[in-house]
Amino acid sequence: MKKALLGIIVILVLGTISIYLLIDNIKYERTRDKKLTSPSGKNQIILRYDNLSRPYIFKGNTLIYKYEGSGFNEEVEWQINWITENEINLYYDSENDQFDESYKIIIP
Repeated sequence: MKKALLGIIVILVLGTISIYLLIDNIKYERTRDKKLTSPSGKNQIILRYDNLSRPYIFKGNTLIYKYEGSGFNEEVEWQINWITENEINLYYDSENDQFDESYKIIIP
């Protein structure tokens, strides 16, 4: 009886961990990737989207910015302006200016 109970607990724990890893592992739309280089060429970042057009900024393979909003029903394009070599402005300019968003991001 104890072995069966222990087996069930192990299965539940492993199942919970597996579900967490699946949920946390966001699938990106890599076909929309944009590689951007700073004005002097010192920094290079990648703007990547998930299936809800939420932007993610990577430096190499390291995630440096994750959009916390709920996402979009349609495919949207975010823009990036370099402020300095280590700072960018990530922004979305909606057609009617009702849903405009802008974020300053420091690149490590």
